[in-house]
Amino acid sequence: TVKEEQGPSTGERALGIGITLATGLPPSLFGVGGKKQVDKTVESSDLVTFLEVYAGAPARRLRVDSQDFDYSCLGPAMGYDTAGNFKKLVEQLSAGGARLNVGARALLAGQPARALGYEGLEDLEREARWLFTLAALGKDPA
Repeated sequence: TVKEEQGPSTGERALGIGITLATGLPPSLFGVGGKKQVDKTVESSDLVTFLEVYAGAPARRLRVDSQDFDYSCLGPAMGYDTAGNFKKLVEQLSAGGARLNVGARALLAGQPARALGYEGLEDLEREARWLFTLAALGKDPA
């Protein structure tokens, strides 16, 4: 919530001028014009991308925050933007035989970020549990 001061509208200004001309008194005496403080609700969203890598025996889980990761491991394939480097990292892991979740497959298919299907890290956790269950049953998620 943001507090914002708003001045009088064009109609209120015209009314204020009319009152001043007719009475000689300032329009603020009549409650016309002046600045009002208005509460405004502003919504914003940020796109944050994470990559979780799960490794076998012993079981390990690594979480990569795309905004806070050193992409020098990509070597000469490294570019200048985080989004491009993140996608290249996922591509390299995929080429190495990594199992991909829905979000990683959508990213590699070039789908827009809103198609990834995650509202937060809880959704990623839920999907990870589902993939582990499928792996324990010997089933392929695709």
